[in-house]
Amino acid sequence: MSNQEEVTYSPEQIKKTITMVWLGQVVGFVAIVVAGYFYFPLIEMHKRFPEYNYYFLLGGLLSGMATFFYRKHFNEVLRSNRNLPGDEFWALVKEKMQPGIGLAELPFFVGIPAYMLSGSQQTYLILGAYSIALLFMAKPPTTKP
Repeated sequence: MSNQEEVTYSPEQIKKTITMVWLGQVVGFVAIVVAGYFYFPLIEMHKRFPEYNYYFLLGGLLSGMATFFYRKHFNEVLRSNRNLPGDEFWALVKEKMQPGIGLAELPFFVGIPAYMLSGSQQTYLILGAYSIALLFMAKPPTTKP
């Protein structure tokens, strides 16, 4: 038999953890965008398909639209569960926040092959900035709705 006790956290500790996880993902993501900006010019495979740059940009912008739809769903879930006790509510926020962050990063992951194959730094940076803006949209709430 295990002598492990269940650890419980206060709602304030959970809120702080959620915010730190989100902030860590934003900072790490910005670092990846900057590192890619300086690293990709060293790769010889870029500029092979410059005619596809428009399609990469369009695909990246459209892939970010999923974040808007998920954010609407996220807000509805939070509003419908606002009567939960504090620790359960913040656990729900933590659980529902992660897919939104993943969706916010999709445009950037379209920007990587755009940069590598079409050689367009502008498309890479536009989609990276778009993803960063979407990450800020996916910021967890600080109070119950």
